[in-house]
Amino acid sequence: MSDLLFDGFTLSPEKLSLRLDDTEIKLEPRLTELLVYLVQHRDRVVGKDELIETVWQGRFVGDSAISRAIYEVRRALGDDSKRPQYLRTVHGRGYQFIGELENPSESAALPAFESSVNGPAPAVSGPSERSAAAEGQTPLLAGRDDRRRALPWLLGLLLVVGVSSFALRPKDRPDPGSQAREVHTRAAAPDPLEPEGESGRSAHVRLALSPILASEHAPDLQLVAFSLTDLLYQRLRETPGLVVRAPTYGDGESRSMESLATYVEEAGAEQLLIGVLERGDRPDTLRIELELVDFEGGRALTTPLGPLTLRTPASSQDLEEFLALRDAVVDRVLDILGSALLPPAEDPSRPRSYAAYRLFLLAHQAVFDGGFCDSSGVIELVERSLEIDPEYPPAWTLLAIAHANQVWACGASAENYDQARQAIERAVDLAPTYIAPWLVESVILIETGNVELAYERSLEYVPDHSEEADVLGSRIYSLRYSGFLNEAKATMQTLLAFDPLYYARGASGESPNTLLYLGEYEDFLATLPPSDAAMHLYYRGLAEFLLDRPERAREVLEPAFRTNPAAIFARYAQALLAILDQDLEGATLIVDQIVRQRDQLEATDGEMSYKEAQLYVLCHEYDKALKRLEESLNQGYFSPRYMAQDPLLRAVRDHPRFVEVWNRAVERHVAFARRFGLDPDLPS
Repeated sequence: MSDLLFDGFTLSPEKLSLRLDDTEIKLEPRLTELLVYLVQHRDRVVGKDELIETVWQGRFVGDSAISRAIYEVRRALGDDSKRPQYLRTVHGRGYQFIGELENPSESAALPAFESSVNGPAPAVSGPSERSAAAEGQTPLLAGRDDRRRALPWLLGLLLVVGVSSFALRPKDRPDPGSQAREVHTRAAAPDPLEPEGESGRSAHVRLALSPILASEHAPDLQLVAFSLTDLLYQRLRETPGLVVRAPTYGDGESRSMESLATYVEEAGAEQLLIGVLERGDRPDTLRIELELVDFEGGRALTTPLGPLTLRTPASSQDLEEFLALRDAVVDRVLDILGSALLPPAEDPSRPRSYAAYRLFLLAHQAVFDGGFCDSSGVIELVERSLEIDPEYPPAWTLLAIAHANQVWACGASAENYDQARQAIERAVDLAPTYIAPWLVESVILIETGNVELAYERSLEYVPDHSEEADVLGSRIYSLRYSGFLNEAKATMQTLLAFDPLYYARGASGESPNTLLYLGEYEDFLATLPPSDAAMHLYYRGLAEFLLDRPERAREVLEPAFRTNPAAIFARYAQALLAILDQDLEGATLIVDQIVRQRDQLEATDGEMSYKEAQLYVLCHEYDKALKRLEESLNQGYFSPRYMAQDPLLRAVRDHPRFVEVWNRAVERHVAFARRFGLDPDLPS
């Protein structure tokens, strides 16, 4: 087969090689195959399903994996997705090679493509047939009912993982060795969990960031304080060698040195960055007081970083000045923390439009304030932001989360999941290495019966130190969902060693359910976030109920429904309250309504169906409980140890239908263990 020539590049389908003039460009064989296939079929747009069937040979891969592969090929070619010369993206359809071949006649008639990496692609009828027979999974893109709910612990993810931590996009063609150097640099970076050195301190510097406080409750001042915290955090966390503890918004009001020292100790940090924002001497100015606090030796040693004065942001020029001030603060903090810490590279994906960024922050703040069930307002704000700046990936990710919340939290139409998928695709296309969309997609995989794929991808994803906790959190969810509770607990301990405040973040909606399912109720309550979210209130009330403390359970559950009656967890709380009051008929009606609504929406989250089975058992509705338990397994939730030891299922455990479901759960659990080299987690 002839080499393919364009713009000084030589692409060899036979050797799977890419050269620029006389210099070889290092590109993985799979990525070279991808480029070859697109060049061979340059007369049309090639869809993602077709690429999966040919280049990936039908192997399960998510949209983000395809987008990241396209990103890597573009980087090797020095191409730019905004002004493409070689690969263009046709949103919703796929990709097309648009370069001009120097020898089109020699490559006009090409044989059917075969993979040189793993042999010929298998004959398949389509994506809907790559499924349960081999893997026990539902096809990721088989239809609307596969595009399910974004996770509760992503409600505030944009601040947790930073709003601008993206890969640099190449403006000019890189030299062929640049990729190898980047990979080597990343691999050589110290592991944030490595043992402490001779000095007794970690190789990384650990900094805690407390939310910047507004001196008054005026909305405009609070929004600027929120944005400053956001921008400082995402910039600092990109610094190699620096581990930054995410702001914990629930504890932001305390400023006594004693409470701050406790916060730094709990965060596993060495120093703390705090600040206060107030109005300046002129109406159009603001004043920021920032301090770096070191609690070494039991004393609080403060280093002032100000006062700083800036104009009240009102335009994109003001935003640029705001960002310049932020960068100066970061440089000063790094100078104080240690000369070995170098500022991160400039990031072209930082916010560019003040008007767009302000709308994004308003939406983001609404999510933090518990507005995720009233997401229609959030969606409108983000869409207005994207009309102004359609190339800001965090806004697309927030739009995906808001649409997913409409279904998960509010019982809205499943069409919202389709819109969430589209938003995820746009975010990944703009920033393929941005972790937030990957995490959203991972949870959708889990909750649509594809937990095996989600776990596999969590093992393959290699984060830098700042993303470690988020990847571990995703892995824990996969392990818990598939019943590996001991492995999930061990991973949780690793996560908390890295970030002790992971579950306490005001931005995190995650719950340490592994401890609940293991029956470690006191530890679960101690780790559960001190949050007023309906989900956390329900879990706290359930743990108190299991500890036989009904009055405490009632005290916790009552505000859950009053605060947000539309939320599903609030209705679970309402049902459990009715059970505590011995109103089993009323509780049954509530659960019936939830089940009917979720079935109408074709909801696929098996863990939620399992919770409904638990409530039905408590209502003495055993037939309904067993039916819901079967549905939970069919939806891909399988935890044989929890099923066998769950005190809430005790009344149905000897029923033949329960035994049948349990045996099926064991089969899939053991297959999962065999696939990933894990020890089955079965009751003794």
